[in-house]
Amino acid sequence: MVWLTALGVTRDAAAGVWCPAAARVEGDPEVVATVTQELSRRGVDPRPAGNCAAIRATVTRRGADVEVRVEDQHGRSATRVVALATVATVIESWARADLSAGLLPEPPASTGLGAAARPSPPPVELRRPAAPAKRPLGGVALWTETSVGTDGSVWVGPALTACVRLGPVCAGVLAHVASDVRVPTVAGAPRAARLDAGLLLAADLPLRLGRATLIPGLTVGVAWLRTSASNGNDNVDSDSGGLRLGAHVVLSYRVWRSLALDVGLAVDVAPLAHTGPQTSEVVALPGEPRAYVRAAVGLRYGVP
Repeated sequence: MVWLTALGVTRDAAAGVWCPAAARVEGDPEVVATVTQELSRRGVDPRPAGNCAAIRATVTRRGADVEVRVEDQHGRSATRVVALATVATVIESWARADLSAGLLPEPPASTGLGAAARPSPPPVELRRPAAPAKRPLGGVALWTETSVGTDGSVWVGPALTACVRLGPVCAGVLAHVASDVRVPTVAGAPRAARLDAGLLLAADLPLRLGRATLIPGLTVGVAWLRTSASNGNDNVDSDSGGLRLGAHVVLSYRVWRSLALDVGLAVDVAPLAHTGPQTSEVVALPGEPRAYVRAAVGLRYGVP
């Protein structure tokens, strides 16, 4: 009898026959297929023979884990949440009498005439399934940008962006300020100083890549450009600006919880820019760049 039990064979006390260990597995089809194959390899039959009893197991995905509910022929049941690799072991511990290590308690033994009733096993503590991880509603990022204009200018400054998820899209705003550190010169005119600021609407499409997220997106908005110069006696400030269109791609790598490191590249176009030199009675000023190529690096909270 010990040898038969070790092979996963148990005795049906009511029928007086020897029955192979058996378990009917129901629930998530992918998990059922995997667990049934593993149980068969271990000698637990998914289809009980004849009048032999079988335990019933229901498996349900809970994120990365699996909830297992097992019920034996005596009507006793218990529920556990375990890793997929452990599901077959939990079910096997109920189906086979030789596994007495107690992943779940043994079924009660039948009592005969004059035999004392065996005390009921202690109740099994049920573990609440883990709640699925919540996806962040959006994110906010602070970058430092370096840009190159089509007129040869070089711009440096901060940028701030924030978005909120609307389905697969993260919609929000992008604001940046930059100072021109290499202003083009106009022949016969003193060197000028330029400051650029923009406020744009942004639409991103975040794509998960493990710990990283690739974020392509488009922007549309307005920008303001101030150009200042002096001829030694008089100061001139010229304000211009207009429509600004852009496209960008950002790689956001999560480094700790909701904090991520961003690296991005963008192209902005100013279709209404006055690219030629601007002349006044006092001094000549450089024109506006038609487009900018921007590189950014910074931190993001709440990877979309």
